[in-house]
Amino acid sequence: MGLTALAHFARDLQPLGAERRAAFEELLAAQLAQIETAIHRS
Repeated sequence: MGLTALAHFARDLQPLGAERRAAFEELLAAQLAQIETAIHRS
């Protein structure tokens, strides 16, 4: 999932406040982990 897709997904989340932020942070952390893995493989 690309960062643009993450942004769209986060914007579409229905929960408000801390739950929404936590969900976005979890998705972003997963995306960054994938990027780090790709960097280390190259």
